[in-house]
Amino acid sequence: MSARFQVVSVPRRRDDGPVDGERAGSAPTSRRRFTWRFLAANNRALAMADAWYPDAASCIASIHELKRGLKSADCEFLRDAKGLWTWRVRADSTVASSTHRYPRQLRARMTCESFFALADDPAAVANVSVVYRS
Repeated sequence: MSARFQVVSVPRRRDDGPVDGERAGSAPTSRRRFTWRFLAANNRALAMADAWYPDAASCIASIHELKRGLKSADCEFLRDAKGLWTWRVRADSTVASSTHRYPRQLRARMTCESFFALADDPAAVANVSVVYRS
């Protein structure tokens, strides 16, 4: 199996805020919300979306937007209060973030570079699966 994007759907809770495309205070458009993650060939999550979407189609559209914008995107590195490093990539309005925190910036940099290389492969978006969690 190769590296790939995967859409994940979870039930919405009452205290969840609006998802992308919904106005604050409006009624939810769906009982579920959707996000994506990027899995390496070993099924380890490398990256995840920084947003929730109202349906699988809009979530998949954000994956394609991210993929189109990767050529001009840069990786930014952030350090949290515990001194651990994460990374974030912004391509147009879609943001991908590291799923792990790293004790060294070098490790975060290497993972971000892997994400760029693997996510740019056409096979990464060829067969996006949708997983429903309860």
